[in-house]
Amino acid sequence: MAKNNNRPTARSWNGLARPILTALVVASGAAGVYVGAAPSAAFAAETHSNCATFDNNGNILSVTPNCSQTVHFASPPISFPGANPCTGDPGTVTMNDDHSVFHVNVNGAGDIWLTGTDGGTSSFTADQPPAPSGTGTWTSWFGGSMNNKSAVFHDTFNSTFHLSDGTTVTMHDTMHTTITATGVVISFDKPTLNCG
Repeated sequence: MAKNNNRPTARSWNGLARPILTALVVASGAAGVYVGAAPSAAFAAETHSNCATFDNNGNILSVTPNCSQTVHFASPPISFPGANPCTGDPGTVTMNDDHSVFHVNVNGAGDIWLTGTDGGTSSFTADQPPAPSGTGTWTSWFGGSMNNKSAVFHDTFNSTFHLSDGTTVTMHDTMHTTITATGVVISFDKPTLNCG
């Protein structure tokens, strides 16, 4: 089967990976409301379980200066409608979040650095066999840094599916957003797809 190294169409990219990437961007990008937020009372450098206080939408309400926090967790599997990005065949994507690590570091001025890594196994089940189904793995990483003037966010996502017809689908996305002190937003999103 010939390889397709072309940039995916909106339809094909949305089918398999875009919902996850959107969730990652929302999770990391929502923290941008920290810009200008007031830190809570300062303490000596130590490890806490509450370096940042979030609202129900993931916005940072306050931070604890001189604070470091690491959280390990695994989330329940999620399933959502998708499509084989190489053929357009509809189906269901299931993603298992087998391991996630989230770090928060805050300095004495209340500047904050966030980073998170997660990944696990995944599957694609075609709605109408004999269209191919398959299994794979995925990983994602995001990082952000914010102060009272600006913010920078980076995200990457990688996924590989091995389908029953012998096709291997690989996806990669790199995203970046900068919010300057004057409020200018600079952003890019570079997805790539390979069907082979």
